[in-house]
Amino acid sequence: MSKFSLCTLQNSICEIQYDIPEYINKIIICQSIARKYICYKNNIYYCLKTQQITENFINEISGFHLINDVPITESTWEYININIIKSIYKLTYIANGRHLSGKDLTFNNWNISNKTCKLKNNNNI
Repeated sequence: MSKFSLCTLQNSICEIQYDIPEYINKIIICQSIARKYICYKNNIYYCLKTQQITENFINEISGFHLINDVPITESTWEYININIIKSIYKLTYIANGRHLSGKDLTFNNWNISNKTCKLKNNNNI
């Protein structure tokens, strides 16, 4: 049985001709798979559209309305969003009252801003 050596591996890698169309196509496919994974992994839409986030959201909103009769306001949204996110992502910034506009919560290098609106009687904002 032959022993594996790093030198043998390096020599065999050097002998491969990477400019052959067969290898180029395989390299392109590997690169596209890796790039897609990196894009999806770091895409806020896909990260927040998980089953766990959905369940946390439903539980938080349902729990709030079981206890309170008032609508959810700005500062309440901040705490609800913290509770939704903190079990899945590491929070790197949490706004406590005063903070920069557009930066209520930060995780995965994303700044999340809570926006509150009122609906008029005809469901228009």
